[in-house]
Amino acid sequence: MRRIIILLLTLVLAITVLAACQNSAPPEPEESEVSLVPSEAPSEEPSPDPVESEEESSEAPEESEEPEEVSQEPAPEQRLNTDLLGDIGLTFDQIRARRGEVIETEGIGGGLSYFFERGYGYHVWLDWEHDWPEEGYPLPFGASHAIVYFPANRLFLELTAPTSTSDIARIYRVGYVMSEFCDYYDNYISTFLHGDIHIDVKTATAGVVASDSLIVFAGRAIDDNAL
Repeated sequence: MRRIIILLLTLVLAITVLAACQNSAPPEPEESEVSLVPSEAPSEEPSPDPVESEEESSEAPEESEEPEEVSQEPAPEQRLNTDLLGDIGLTFDQIRARRGEVIETEGIGGGLSYFFERGYGYHVWLDWEHDWPEEGYPLPFGASHAIVYFPANRLFLELTAPTSTSDIARIYRVGYVMSEFCDYYDNYISTFLHGDIHIDVKTATAGVVASDSLIVFAGRAIDDNAL
């Protein structure tokens, strides 16, 4: 009987200790209260994706900067002298009204040339009165055929340096025909075309026109033996 009482007391003591241990353990948090991120850990923002950053920077509008103004002197106006070319094909009276009185006359080949007060060169007619008057000069008939013997820079305006024939054609918008040595002038002749007007330039170097090169003919095609 005594043994049974001791056994019961031991069993009651074990149950009491077990209950006391369960009561002293901290309660486990419910699933909804569990924190996935420690509360004391500092919050760090995720670093931006480098690809996305580049795209954002490329999409960002660039600040418009006005270009810096550079002072530049205007280039000389290089063009054909249409005022000179406009005399070709006019009558004697029309040219005299534009250029003033005749100050010099010269026979040239089978024609006669006239230099006017405000002219650029000698104006040539192939049709003229062959009887020279005692005073003055014989009058030509019809339209003038050409202007001859004047510096190249009077036709090719702003021509200041020796220039190749190809550049002359490009700058002044004329057709380049050829350059060849001419025994008659003992120099090279470079030929250009502007519409139906032939331009022959006497040059010291083949294919190079200088400002003082002599234009020996600017006019419509005529007989090769006329001049």
